[in-house]
Amino acid sequence: MSTDGTAMAARLCMALMRADTEQEVVSLLSAAGYWDDFGAWRPINDEENNFSTIGNQQSEAVAAFVEKIINGVDSRLLDGCLRAGDDPQGVSAPKSMREAVARYFERRANPSRSDGRISDWSDSEVTAQGRLLTVAATGNMPADGHPSLTVADQGEGQTPMRCQQRSCPCRRATSCGSHSCRASSTWEAPGPCSSAPGRTNFS
Repeated sequence: MSTDGTAMAARLCMALMRADTEQEVVSLLSAAGYWDDFGAWRPINDEENNFSTIGNQQSEAVAAFVEKIINGVDSRLLDGCLRAGDDPQGVSAPKSMREAVARYFERRANPSRSDGRISDWSDSEVTAQGRLLTVAATGNMPADGHPSLTVADQGEGQTPMRCQQRSCPCRRATSCGSHSCRASSTWEAPGPCSSAPGRTNFS
């Protein structure tokens, strides 16, 4: 992608992140030429008959939203694992979330059973990590309609080439990434996609 193309994609990504309604999203994608361009979209997992996977993920809105936060935690742990050069599915991978926290965020080579507890962190450590996984409420106040709730994490991220492989890996039985599809609400994903926060609309 050219420098101009990269800058345009970045602007579109940021505009989509700030969109508070479905109508804004459709308008932005239409203006960019994607919404009505079927060639720009691919079915999740490249499977056209994917409703059994997608439709089964968010029967209850609050549970779906909580899953987004859990996904963000998973993504932060996976990021720590990959940055350390560990294989998330390898024999040396942490056996629990607490062990992962101890190894990748507390930098403990041989964690004890009492390590990996965020309650033991200093306020500055909690704040520093909290800024890398955020929940924001924007848009309407309760009296005016529904808010837009955004969960954003600075986790492992995805390159365009990995989007389809990671969009719903539970169908492929990969243990480390099965969280990625739990709260999906999109039947198709754009071909040239990039990592973006999940959004749950309560309308």
